[in-house]
Amino acid sequence: MVLPWRIALVLTVDTVVLLEFFHRISPGTRMMAIRSVTLPALYLLIGWVLVFAYNDIIVSARFFAAKDASFNAIDMWLLRGVSVSQICHWAVRTFPVSVFRFSEIIYLGMFPLLGAGLILVSICDGTRQGLKFVGTVILPSYIALVLFYFWTSQGPYYLCPIHFTDFPSTLKTYALQRGSIDHARARWEHAPLDRLSTDYFIAFPCVHISAPLIVTWFLRRWKRILALLLTYDALLIVAIVLLEWHYVVDVLAGILITGFAILTINYCDRLTSAVPPPLDHLETST
Repeated sequence: MVLPWRIALVLTVDTVVLLEFFHRISPGTRMMAIRSVTLPALYLLIGWVLVFAYNDIIVSARFFAAKDASFNAIDMWLLRGVSVSQICHWAVRTFPVSVFRFSEIIYLGMFPLLGAGLILVSICDGTRQGLKFVGTVILPSYIALVLFYFWTSQGPYYLCPIHFTDFPSTLKTYALQRGSIDHARARWEHAPLDRLSTDYFIAFPCVHISAPLIVTWFLRRWKRILALLLTYDALLIVAIVLLEWHYVVDVLAGILITGFAILTINYCDRLTSAVPPPLDHLETST
């Protein structure tokens, strides 16, 4: 089997990192590291399964693109009459396809970045901090589910009349976006679903920006990693717009709920970790 070069590159880097990791630590430390990652990883898996399940339930009960026109209007107000779709298709006419392929690498790179962040936090700071990391990642998704129930939207590619005629069909994004519309329509029409899908239909707020920002927050003490992550976050916002995945208002809302999640989890963590002072012995005078 011949793998695409992007997948082959990611797998090669992952293999080198794992080999280096197991080479540098003792067998006893390896088992401790594996145990520290296992529980947070299970927590993340269960959290995402619930997100996908409720995501499908909402789309089956609420029309999946009810607020797209409203969000597009807000964007045009924010951008002084310009829409994300106009920016995307200007870029399609101006730049080579390689720019969009690079944007896809950035956009889809969120998932391995999240996994790397989970492993680093859990190994370096322990299981408890790993669980805190996952809780911070999952909370914006649950907030997004609530907001999605009231303000369902697919994204600017749904409204754009020329998206699937002008956008490069060779890109993976093309198939993902067309599939998202088809699958959302199937859920809305209550087509039989024999298994839980991994389709994610929520445009507002943009949770895709949340995970990289949370990884950046938890790894901020490593200055070189921080610089790389901040660069990646900036490129990700550009990629989201160029690939026509989200409205600008989606991204802004995603940043806001990320900040709320970080503050909330940190506040709860301080409450639970606070140790009450010992009670003074009462002395009775006679």
